[in-house]
Amino acid sequence: TWAHELIEDFMIAANCYVAKRFHDLGAPLIYRVHEQPDIERLKSFIAVLRRLINIQMPKPAALMDVAGLAEILDRFKELPEGDILSGLLLRSLAKARYDTRCLGHFGLNEAYYTHYTAPIRRYADLIVHRVARAYIAGRVPIKSKWVANLPQTAEHISETERNSMEAERISNDLRVAEYMSERIGERYPAIVSGMHRAGFFCRLPNAVEGMVPYRLLGDYYDYDELTMTARGQSSGFELRLGMRVTVQVVEADPIRRSVTFYWFNQDEMVERARSMRSKAKRSAEKRAEKRAAHSERAARSKSATRSKSAARKSKESTKSAKTKKKRK
Repeated sequence: TWAHELIEDFMIAANCYVAKRFHDLGAPLIYRVHEQPDIERLKSFIAVLRRLINIQMPKPAALMDVAGLAEILDRFKELPEGDILSGLLLRSLAKARYDTRCLGHFGLNEAYYTHYTAPIRRYADLIVHRVARAYIAGRVPIKSKWVANLPQTAEHISETERNSMEAERISNDLRVAEYMSERIGERYPAIVSGMHRAGFFCRLPNAVEGMVPYRLLGDYYDYDELTMTARGQSSGFELRLGMRVTVQVVEADPIRRSVTFYWFNQDEMVERARSMRSKAKRSAEKRAEKRAAHSERAARSKSATRSKSAARKSKESTKSAKTKKKRK
């Protein structure tokens, strides 16, 4: 809501002010940093994108700017596979972390940023409050203590944040597997959300994600990591991100925290693609035949024109010779 957005803006403003104030003071502090994306990872992402969708692609350098990044994310919203593409792009970016160096926050487009507004639930904010209180009280001599301890603290809370996110992911996967274990045999529309050498991932409308192993299919699929596609050796069918499929739940294992799907409408989609390829091939052959016939007619016409021209020249030459003979 508008009220929530206003509060978020105030919190960001407070975090930015504290970070800049302490940076200007030369005081030690833990900053929340989000570095610029790696250009090579962005190049790989755009290479995949060119294979998936037919829109004009920005140059990788354009995505090094927050405005360029926001623009391409807005364009993704108009596409059926927009959520998948947005996720791919965001995974290409650097992960935010804590550091004693002020490296800026790329995602917020801020040069100075820290976590200050939630000391009751984040240790980083609590540390920043302690440093702030020390400086407000004039206890500047303790600066050496903070300089010695803060780098290790920043590294530690960055690690615990990653551990917390991993624990959350594991917990979610466990609950999802438990939920889907009661729905074995049910069919759902899905979208291909990821590719792997062992199978492809599908996401259901309720955000549940699972894998379709290639071993369950009647064909062997060759996985191309560069383009994130998989092509059937026998059928020639190409699986790609964003493709709409129908899947059936065949297994949900809470112990392994995994959900396994079967590609239910595989035969239908493969046959439709084969029919389309056959039609395209026949159309191409007809176009080739027309071009060949046109070339043949043009060649015959050209040959006839040359023959007529040669006959006319021969006739004119004979007539000229007779005229000269009469004059003699």
